[in-house]
Amino acid sequence: MHKICPSECPTMIESGAAVILDIREQFEFDAVHISSLHIPMAELEHHLDTVRKYNKVIVMCQSGRRAEALVNFLETEYNVTNLLCMEGGILGWKEKVDPSLIIE
Repeated sequence: MHKICPSECPTMIESGAAVILDIREQFEFDAVHISSLHIPMAELEHHLDTVRKYNKVIVMCQSGRRAEALVNFLETEYNVTNLLCMEGGILGWKEKVDPSLIIE
């Protein structure tokens, strides 16, 4: 599994090299989110074609743990090879990229 620091993500996103995939539940996404594709973790297995169409997909959750588990699962079980796991999730994004986010 490849991990990526949140501070590296904006450049990749702006250049079109990657997209962020937020796998948090709807209520978490509604509370705070960044510009990203949102597919809750439980639904992702049904959207693998969407994930595979991107060059790189940066998977993000709240703290990074669910994203790590999901990336490992998709790489192992479905041979999805275009995934990066954002270290620290949205909490890491707030710390490294956008301290103005309000996360309760």
